[in-house]
Amino acid sequence: MSEIKGRIIEYLAAQQKAGKPLSQVICLVGPPGVGKTSLATSIAEATGRKFISISLGGVRDVAEISGHRRTYIGAMPGKIIQAMKKVQAINPLFLIDEIDKMSSYYGHQGDPVYALLQVLDPSENKKFVDNYLGEEIPYNLSEVMFVCTANTLDLPLPLLDRMEIIHLSSYTEMEKFHIAKDYLLPEILKKYNLSSEQIIFEDSAITDIIKYYTREAGVRELNRKIQLIVRKFIVQMICNKIQTITITSKNLPDYLKKRKYEFTQKQKNPQIGVVVGLAYTGYGGDILPIEVVYYPRKEGELELTGNLGDIMKESAHIAFSYIKANQKKFGIESGIFSQNGIHIHVPEGAIPKEGPSAGIALTSAIISALTGKKVPQDVGMTGEITLHGHVEAIGGLKEKAIAAHRSGLKTIIIPKANEKDIEDIPLEIRQELKIIMAKEYEEV
Repeated sequence: MSEIKGRIIEYLAAQQKAGKPLSQVICLVGPPGVGKTSLATSIAEATGRKFISISLGGVRDVAEISGHRRTYIGAMPGKIIQAMKKVQAINPLFLIDEIDKMSSYYGHQGDPVYALLQVLDPSENKKFVDNYLGEEIPYNLSEVMFVCTANTLDLPLPLLDRMEIIHLSSYTEMEKFHIAKDYLLPEILKKYNLSSEQIIFEDSAITDIIKYYTREAGVRELNRKIQLIVRKFIVQMICNKIQTITITSKNLPDYLKKRKYEFTQKQKNPQIGVVVGLAYTGYGGDILPIEVVYYPRKEGELELTGNLGDIMKESAHIAFSYIKANQKKFGIESGIFSQNGIHIHVPEGAIPKEGPSAGIALTSAIISALTGKKVPQDVGMTGEITLHGHVEAIGGLKEKAIAAHRSGLKTIIIPKANEKDIEDIPLEIRQELKIIMAKEYEEV
């Protein structure tokens, strides 16, 4: 959020210095429910502009953007001109929602993605041509501030090149807690005409709803769960059963039934061939136990299970090759690879796992299994590994660190290249979690 705030301040300062509106195209990219549309509305309020939005989800006809020619029956202007007519301002904040959900359809209807090039290009949108108005009446869009939203960057490069990309990550558990307590709860109580004295949510109850009843990037499901509790309380109140209630961790199951989700807990004791990796998902972070065993087999080979993606499989093979090339350095017996097969498994096989960041954890698990040395169960690690043992940078460090702390880990090993990202980790977690940086695997 600080990055977004900084970008907006920079834009407003530049606009004030120039003394005129500046063509600016911002694309907010992030998972559903993290507040992209709400943020665009707030930018409009902060800049004193009128707000207008269109959704491009499912649009497959180029005429939806650039209008129909008047010769067709039922012809009308495109969504851009219709929205500008509706807002009745030449310099609104124009939100183009779900820009990545447009259908890339190549046929007689054209590709609507490329129809946006003229709209979002500051050097071309001064004379935007809508087919309904005709080429003799170009429309000036240069004073409009365009903000686009997308869940992914699955867009043509020419379109991406015209936008300033700002990434919004999923909310952490602490952020969700404060959003629920400071914003969602007051709005819900106002919606149902209740006072804060009639129904009280303890902090522990809000935390449990976040941990055990929702698993999402944003707060939409959290909002629905709180409303569900409030509605059940209203029924009890109408039936004259109770007039006030305090929602606690103990009575929470009475309203939301049994828990839906459980986060991964660290193991009680260290085991040979088991290492804790750190994972980043669309709804936050989690720890990822990696298990390795070896067994006699004529032709030594690597077996991988646990619903691993192609990139993670490649990481396992890279780790395996790195260990084979340096087996003396790690005290591994000669001939062990030719006489044994190695099996790597990542539990919860129903959940797909992808990415290169488990490289050093995979390497450590293999070495642990082959040498019989245990890795402490309260140590987690994340980092990509190369064939020469370099530890490369990873993403989602903040979410991974929060998950490690939540699961009871005491130490995490991260790439030296991610040192700049440590400041993103909440201070209270940094104070309790020992963070070790490694540039080469030998340091791990």
